[in-house]
Amino acid sequence: MGVFEGRYAESESTTGGGFINWSKLGVKKEDFFEIPKRGDMTFDIVPFIMGPENPRVVTGVAKEGDIDYMLDIWVHRNIGPANQAVICLRQSYMQRCPVCEYLEEVKTQFGRDSEQYKALRASRRVVYNLLDADAPAKFQNKIYVFSASHYLFQKELIEKAGHEGKKIGRSYIDFADPKSGKTITCRTSTESSAAGDMIKFKDFEFERREKGFYISDKMIERAFRFDSALNLFTADQIEAILFGQEGQQATENTSRKNRGSSRRPPDEAEAEEYEDSPRHSRGQASEDDSPRSRGRRSEPEEDSEEEAPARGRRSVEADDDPPIRGRGGAEEVEEETPRRGSKSQVEEEPEEQKCPADYKFGVDFEKYDECGECELWEDCAKAHKKLAKSRRSEE
Repeated sequence: MGVFEGRYAESESTTGGGFINWSKLGVKKEDFFEIPKRGDMTFDIVPFIMGPENPRVVTGVAKEGDIDYMLDIWVHRNIGPANQAVICLRQSYMQRCPVCEYLEEVKTQFGRDSEQYKALRASRRVVYNLLDADAPAKFQNKIYVFSASHYLFQKELIEKAGHEGKKIGRSYIDFADPKSGKTITCRTSTESSAAGDMIKFKDFEFERREKGFYISDKMIERAFRFDSALNLFTADQIEAILFGQEGQQATENTSRKNRGSSRRPPDEAEAEEYEDSPRHSRGQASEDDSPRSRGRRSEPEEDSEEEAPARGRRSVEADDDPPIRGRGGAEEVEEETPRRGSKSQVEEEPEEQKCPADYKFGVDFEKYDECGECELWEDCAKAHKKLAKSRRSEE
């Protein structure tokens, strides 16, 4: 092993100077979920085990060892002369945050609508472990990292889950449950500005998972534990970063002119468009692509899949961690979650059919209690998805 071999790997796997140390998690570029600039993305959520530094654990909302379906964190951008990202201690951990304190001064001097205020205000981020439902069978058990703005992704997702849940007498659609959750599809679009591209997520749909498919306990065990790799600073350290001083507390006569920059577009102040993970774009999907069956990735060379990155801080022996589905062939696939339907099963569309309960076939899918036990459930699901895709193409 060369003297700098480990350093090379660190350089490759570290993407961005953000709030998570991806290198510590062993995350590489190919581990990030591919977000289409325009088109559909279809996925399943894999919960992860929370550690002692998870905001929900620190604030007493949850216990260490509980599972959660995403990391919800607040981040200040462009702090100090180095434009560094720091986790907001006040909104994430209910602790003193020097940046929030300084923001009060900025608000008094320049106002809430000023560029100075918007540039330093904390943005809310969400980070997920996802399965790519559009991936080839070989990669359908591979866990990917997905990081997005709460405003652009999570807010839209929760609003739709609440809207659809009320139709069946529930507060929300339980989309992230390991056993009874849903496969989620949303439409993406890209808006370009001088600050860069911003991807928006719209039209979320919740579909019943294919028969026999679920998120296994083994999969949850090997999901990335994001809270174990947070770039956390103490209040004193944040104060030093804010004032551009290393290793000493800032004083009142320190120049503050370089504490932040105004890179965030004013029209999207709530939307954090600067991603902590690289955006892998597929471009626009063709009209006749089936979202379920089209694979976004070409299969890599055989030897590139031999090493699986370490997940969180959990140290395990090779046979403790289940193989990623498809990495070792059919024998390993069977040990994990049962494989989804084949391409031919997904793409075959039923001929004209009628709902046995006299509802609208394909249109009223999963809207009524009878739907769950219907013998035509799978055919109705396919028809529903085809109708949804047709509506999008007409927009």
